[in-house]
Amino acid sequence: MDTVQEENTASLESASRRLMDDLAKTRAKLQEMLKSGKSETTSELSLLLADVEELARAARGEERRLEHGLRERIDHLRDALGEYGRSVAAHTRETVHKTENYVREEPWKSVGIAAALGIIIGFLLGRR
Repeated sequence: MDTVQEENTASLESASRRLMDDLAKTRAKLQEMLKSGKSETTSELSLLLADVEELARAARGEERRLEHGLRERIDHLRDALGEYGRSVAAHTRETVHKTENYVREEPWKSVGIAAALGIIIGFLLGRR
């Protein structure tokens, strides 16, 4: 599970770096346009706006991709935990069944084992 978290963290860091780089470039373009004060600023601002919109679309796409990957991993984990729970329950039922059969077949041995465990636990608790 640590590998999955590391991959998600690396992917988020990569996306964050790309986003920050793109925003830095956009900021630099805007500062350049403000300094120049040319009449062509309207068309340049339109291009800048298109760049920002493209950046926003890319960020949303990356977010959706990461969300989809996380949902798949969560679903896989949920399935695996469900299967593990069913396996534990089946094993527990089998153990209970075997224990019941043993107690029915060997009642005096069962009483002796229970008494021995009681004495041992009592002795250990008495030493405290």
